[in-house]
Amino acid sequence: MANNKNVIIKDIFWYLIGNIAPLIVGLIKSPIYTRIFSTEDYGAYSLVFLIFSYLSIICYSWIVSCAWRFYYQYKQKNSLDILYSNLTFLYLLFSFVIFIFSCVWIGTSGNMLVKKLIFWCFLQFFTSEISGLFFIRPRLEGKTFYYNMIQTVRAIGNFGLLLLLTFVFDFGIEAFLISNIVFNVIIIAFIVIPDYFRMKLSPRLIYKKELIVLYKYGQIGIVINICTTLLVSSDRFIIQYFTGLSEVGIYNQNYNVAQISIAMLIQVFWATLNPYLLPVMEFRPPNMKQQIYEFFKMYCHCFTPITLYFVLYAQNIAEIMLGEDFRIGYSVILWTAVGEFVSGLCFLNISNLKFKNELKILSGAFILALTVNIILNVILIPLLGYQIAAITTVAANLLLLLIFRYKNPEIECYSVLFKSRNFKYCILLLSVQTGIHFLSRHYSLPNTYYIIEGVLFCIIYAFIAIKNKWINLNKIQLLHETCMN
Repeated sequence: MANNKNVIIKDIFWYLIGNIAPLIVGLIKSPIYTRIFSTEDYGAYSLVFLIFSYLSIICYSWIVSCAWRFYYQYKQKNSLDILYSNLTFLYLLFSFVIFIFSCVWIGTSGNMLVKKLIFWCFLQFFTSEISGLFFIRPRLEGKTFYYNMIQTVRAIGNFGLLLLLTFVFDFGIEAFLISNIVFNVIIIAFIVIPDYFRMKLSPRLIYKKELIVLYKYGQIGIVINICTTLLVSSDRFIIQYFTGLSEVGIYNQNYNVAQISIAMLIQVFWATLNPYLLPVMEFRPPNMKQQIYEFFKMYCHCFTPITLYFVLYAQNIAEIMLGEDFRIGYSVILWTAVGEFVSGLCFLNISNLKFKNELKILSGAFILALTVNIILNVILIPLLGYQIAAITTVAANLLLLLIFRYKNPEIECYSVLFKSRNFKYCILLLSVQTGIHFLSRHYSLPNTYYIIEGVLFCIIYAFIAIKNKWINLNKIQLLHETCMN
């Protein structure tokens, strides 16, 4: 069992390695470029990028979700070539749709910066999504070193090229996209295309029946993903309408500080555990609820303290991470962190309902939450300003959590967690830290003090959590073996 536990630790380690480079790059890039590009530049970039994010969800993301959902089924039948042939066909078909949209948008836009951003955004998403589709295989096959080393090299290379484009060749904010595209093309040439021939994909393996099955399942992903994205991004368009492009840039960059840190860590967490979680959802053992609780408990013990750190140190983070014109929106950082934490709590419920094909419940919940979010933003942003948008997003995520708790009782874990002695000790420890922090706030202390304070409490929490086994990797591995045997 010790060796099995080490497999999970190794996976977590490599996923962290693969994501620590993008995290570090993001932490370095933000204070550099928020001092170079204006709030208006970031506002235009944010809005164009978001439009393509919506297009990507409608045309691409559901294809990737199909690969995650049906991989094990096709692998058992030794027919992964059929799965990927059909998915590649769908990818190319919908890429053509986005290409036509991009051409029309470029032709009708009167802003030269927007025209350039549209062109480069199309190439960025086109090249990124195909590599993401083919990287699912190594992730599910446990090739974490291979996958994460590529992500590390790509992140470091992107940043190096970005510095070259902006400081040597004097490119504008479109350099963010160009640097990504260059390395996406390299990955396609040396990894995706060889993998395509290695799997022996062929147009002759494209079947109408397979396409229909994939498309029907993909509809769940489209509704959920577009609502999820709109839930955290539609506020930019409302902010732009009521306050202006500059406020969009301020809001978006403060949001991104939390996005490139806590949201990234949450993604790493679930990406690492997905190969162990998906068989539970697929085969649904009798003690499924008890097994799901182990994932839920691990998430809460890991991310409750991280979220608290963003709440306590949001202003200090903004002073370090952002240019002077952007720091005024620091409260967005703390509310975004809370919203991402709540969103992460919904992951297990969403995954379970997806595997049960509960389209109506998922769609209804997300549409309701999105509607509430938009209504609140339209009412409150003109009255209270752009910063309120981060709070309305938290409210919408809490609404989702309540709906899923009511509609998905078979994996309800909250009552068990709140009775847990270990979690009570966790909350007590974090309460002590919060009290000490607010006492120190009465004095004008430099950021160095708060960095030391945060690091010290982080070490104390990690020591206590490890010593008392608040996170039990043995149980995670055991449930995986039970499902696969």
